[in-house]
Amino acid sequence: MSMTIMDELEAIRCCECATVFAVQKTVLDLRRQSHKTFTCPNGHEQAFLAPKPKVDPDADRIAKLTADLAAVTKRAETLAAWIARAPHLATCNVRVDRPCDCGRVECIGDVAAPEVTSAS
Repeated sequence: MSMTIMDELEAIRCCECATVFAVQKTVLDLRRQSHKTFTCPNGHEQAFLAPKPKVDPDADRIAKLTADLAAVTKRAETLAAWIARAPHLATCNVRVDRPCDCGRVECIGDVAAPEVTSAS
């Protein structure tokens, strides 16, 4: 590849020996895109590294909160369906781990408690 007077050169500094040298801008642009290596005049291998992907510091927290929200939503839907089967349960002294103790005939054994655990 012959260099003409029209080719633009770009000066760079070797990260190993600090020698300043010039390389065709088009060649450097290709190396920046491909991240392939090249050498300085003293033989030290150089490369333009790919940028590190941006990491969201809150990603783990967001994932945990999303999972917690899904669990709470599921619990609420289950309890709502349970109460819908016996509307008076909304006013009775009800716990999810035992039947209603209000003494009404409809509360004795006709509505099974949903399989959910208390929220923590």
